[in-house]
Amino acid sequence: MAEKFEKMNDYTLLVSSDLSRVAGYLHGGRVLTNIFNFQTRQKTTIYDHVISYNTQMSVASQMQIENFKDIECKDEVIAMHEKLRELGGNPPDMPDILTKRNLLPLPKDKSI
Repeated sequence: MAEKFEKMNDYTLLVSSDLSRVAGYLHGGRVLTNIFNFQTRQKTTIYDHVISYNTQMSVASQMQIENFKDIECKDEVIAMHEKLRELGGNPPDMPDILTKRNLLPLPKDKSI
């Protein structure tokens, strides 16, 4: 499964994976798309399943939006932040992303 990385703008990275070859589909395909928005601090996952037969086609899609603070393992967020920078993006610095939206616990006597 090959992933494609695309800078959408300075703070958003699109990662798409064609799952068709993995599943061995002959008629149609499956695509998994993850969008990392470092300004809103959200990851959007879109799963598309396309089925085609002769001249007919149907598409089923599912979408899930997660706040970075709700993602248990931050390694993926950090890796995608680095990838966006490699592609010429200019997202907010990681310490800002990981603290401004309560991603890391704040001391009990302080707030943002």
